[in-house]
Amino acid sequence: MSSHYSIGIFQTEKATEEENWSPMSSAEDAVEEVFDDMGEDTVVTSYFIEIPAPTENLDESFLTWRESDAFPDPPHPADDRKEYDYLLDWWRDYAEYQLDAGQTSSDSNVLLTYDADDIFGRAGAGTNSTFATAGKANWIANFEWDDDSGQSEFQDDSNPYRGTSTVIHEIGHNIIEYMDHEPDCFDDPSGAGHHVMGNASFYEDGGIIGSDDYAGTPMSRSGSYFPCMAEGGENLCGNEVTDDVDEVDASDLRYSDCSQNNIRDPL
Repeated sequence: MSSHYSIGIFQTEKATEEENWSPMSSAEDAVEEVFDDMGEDTVVTSYFIEIPAPTENLDESFLTWRESDAFPDPPHPADDRKEYDYLLDWWRDYAEYQLDAGQTSSDSNVLLTYDADDIFGRAGAGTNSTFATAGKANWIANFEWDDDSGQSEFQDDSNPYRGTSTVIHEIGHNIIEYMDHEPDCFDDPSGAGHHVMGNASFYEDGGIIGSDDYAGTPMSRSGSYFPCMAEGGENLCGNEVTDDVDEVDASDLRYSDCSQNNIRDPL
């Protein structure tokens, strides 16, 4: 077992064509700051490999050449194609068959895509998967730190914050433990509870947020993901979950205490 978290950042050919390597660089900086805030050792690596993703959309099915040992390189047999439900499934296959040892990281490997219909990401939960995807690389490329506060915080819900927080969110799915005691109303208990760990970052003295209210943190901004966690409910750490985004006074690029208390050991 390693003594530090190992996180890899990748981006698609289109993201590189449109934004050079800026999205990957911004995401690397953000991830490093978040782990520094947790007091956790991490090695974040930007892999300068242009990933030839068949699509930039994260949540649509598509048919493409199968990644396999039998035919690792084109041309493939005409019928050697596979229907993928999500880009995440393809990304996992591509990394397994096309990337050499030392070209991935042990805890999380995030692929940034240029296009997506909305802020969206997808990831495997816990140790079952160390792969993730996140869209809107153009937004991520424009993220800048609030140097005045010296904290990994962006105090509005701007596009750069939303893009970057998605990267942090998907890494969270990779490294936060499965919740085997999640509420029965979750259709998919494998990682669903992660979505209500987020708005539990509380500053009794106001801190840098400037209020005594909850801050929206990367794993979630509200309880609206699941009806059973609507306003008045509690997450798995006993923190109140609000269902009203208007009650969230700031967006904070730090995992909540609830999230941090359930992060697994590095692989």
